[in-house]
This record gives sequence, structure tokens and C-alpha cells, in this order.
Amino acid sequence: QTCALPIYKKILLIAIAVLLFIAVVWSALAGGNPLNSFLVKQREQVRAKAKLTTLNHFIPSFENLTALIREKNRSSDPEALSPYIRYYRKVVEAIPNMADAHTVLGFCYYYSGQKQEALKHLRSSLEINAGSTIALYNLGLIFFELGEYKQSLKFAKRARSEEHTSE
Repeated sequence: QTCALPIYKKILLIAIAVLLFIAVVWSALAGGNPLNSFLVKQREQVRAKAKLTTLNHFIPSFENLTALIREKNRSSDPEALSPYIRYYRKVVEAIPNMADAHTVLGFCYYYSGQKQEALKHLRSSLEINAGSTIALYNLGLIFFELGEYKQSLKFAKRARSEEHTSE
């Protein structure tokens, strides 16, 4: 024989099961759950990648950037680096913890004569990646030009040290 439950008991059991399911899902989404932390981290990584992919459609040519840096009279046209500065500012806004974007932005600010902005972004790069040889080297150059020779030497030595450890 089958045990037939009255309809109200079936509805009550279904309601209890739904409430238990909601309670489990709610606690998972409320935080403290390793699965939730993992999912949030994954979502942020996907968002960052999507932002970067979108931004990469607007990236200026690196050939032009290297040509501008090699020119002897780059100070004659400070606006020449402005497309790169605009692009990397957008990258830094979209993905603030991307050390390379801060480094390139600092590099562009430096070569466009905006040393204080360059210092700001190169330091930000080092906060994210303390071993960035390019950021260390450029900080050394800027401090040398500012006449802060002890600071310049400190960053030059760190850049050289990082260069040897990366080989």
C-alpha cells in the first residue's frame, strides 16, 4: 500500500523544502562562505578582463609611442603623448590595480614633462608591484632631474637589484 498524504501536508512539506533552499542560498550569498568569495573574485576578474578588452579597441599604436620617445625634441610637442595619457588614464580608472598601466602612464607623463603626475603613477605602480624595474628606473631619472640625488640613487640601486633578480 502507498501512504497517501493529505494535500495540505504535501504543500507544507514543499514549503519547508523551499524555505530551507532559500536559507541555504541566502547564507551562501551573505558572505563568509568560501564559495561566495570565490564567485565574487571570479566575477571581478571577468569584469576587469571585459573592461580591458573594450579598452584595447582604442589603444594607440606603440610604434608611434616609441618613435615619440626616441625623438630628441619631444618637448617641442607636449601634446604628442596626450592620446597615450588619455588611454592609460582610462585603463587605470577601469582597473586601478594594474601596475603596468600605472607604469606606462607615469612614463608618458614623464616624457611629456609632467614630472609630478609621473611620480604619482610610478609610485602607484610600485605599491602594486614593488619589483617593477621600469618604474624604479624612471623614478630614479625623475629624482635625478629634480636634484634629489639620494632618492635617485636609492631607486637606481633598487632597479639594478631587481634587474639582476629577474635574470
